[in-house]
Amino acid sequence: MTSLHRDISNLSSRNKNFLFYTLLIISIPYKLFFISYQTTTSGPDIFEYTYLSRLFADKGVLHYIQSTDPFTLWRLPVLPFVLFICKSAFVFYILQLIASYFLAYNFYKIATFTTKNKTIAFLSFFVILFLPYLNMAACAAITEFIQISLFIYAFRKVLYKKYDFKLAIALIAFCLLRAEGQYFIYFLILRELFFKNFSKIIFYSIPIIVVMLWCTRNKTNFGTFSLVNPILSSRAMIGSLYGFIYVSERNDFHTKYDYYEGRDYVNKKSLLRNIKSCSIRNQK
Repeated sequence: MTSLHRDISNLSSRNKNFLFYTLLIISIPYKLFFISYQTTTSGPDIFEYTYLSRLFADKGVLHYIQSTDPFTLWRLPVLPFVLFICKSAFVFYILQLIASYFLAYNFYKIATFTTKNKTIAFLSFFVILFLPYLNMAACAAITEFIQISLFIYAFRKVLYKKYDFKLAIALIAFCLLRAEGQYFIYFLILRELFFKNFSKIIFYSIPIIVVMLWCTRNKTNFGTFSLVNPILSSRAMIGSLYGFIYVSERNDFHTKYDYYEGRDYVNKKSLLRNIKSCSIRNQK
C-alpha cells in the first residue's frame, strides 16, 4: 500500500494535480457510457460461458472438474468461474471497469520502469484508461479484457522482479483462461535463461504443473491430453498444434463439430439453440 500511495502521489504531482483529478473524474461517466451504449456486449461464445458458469453453480468446483460435459473441454474454466462468482453480467462489467484503473496503473509502472520519464508514464496511464477498445472489452463477457490484464500484470511483476504467489496465481489464471497463455510462460522461461536467472525457472514450474494437471483431467475425462479440445477449438493456437491424433475414442459430439472437416460452423447454430434453451430452463 505504501508503494501504491507513492505512485499515486507521483501521478498527481503538483504540476499535474488539477489535470490528474479532472481526467480521473471524467473517466467515470466515460466508462459508464460503454455499459449504456455498448451494443455488442458478448458475441456467440457468451452462451457457452454462461452455460458453464451455471455448471459451477449446479455442481460446485470439485464436480465441475470431474464433469464429462464436453463444453468443459471446449472452454477453459476461468471466465465461467468469474461469471459464476459475479452472478450477473452487469456486476461482471462493473468489476472489469474498476479493474481497468488497475490495468492503467500497471501500464504506468511499466512505462516508469522502461522510460524513466514521468510525463510518458502519466500519459500511458490515461491513454489506457480512456482507450475505447479496452473499455468495450471490459463491457463484454469475453476473455479479452481479463487476458490483457493478466498479461500486463504478470509482465510488470517480472520487470520489477517480484516473484510471489500473486504472480503465480496470475499466470495460472492466464493459462486457464486462454490456451495460448502457456506460451507466455515459455517466453518468460527463455528470458530467465537469457539473463542466467536459473533459480527463477523453478518458479514457473508452478503454473506449468497446474496446466499439466488440467491436461491430465482432460485425458481422464475425454481421452485427450491437451489443454482444450483440439477438434472443437478452431480459433485456439493449441488447437492447430494438437491434431485429433491425440484424441482416443472420439464420441459423436467430436465428429459432429470437427472443424478440420468444417462441421463446427455448419452445426454451430443448432448447438447455440440447445444452449439457449438449456439456459432458459435453468432460469425458470
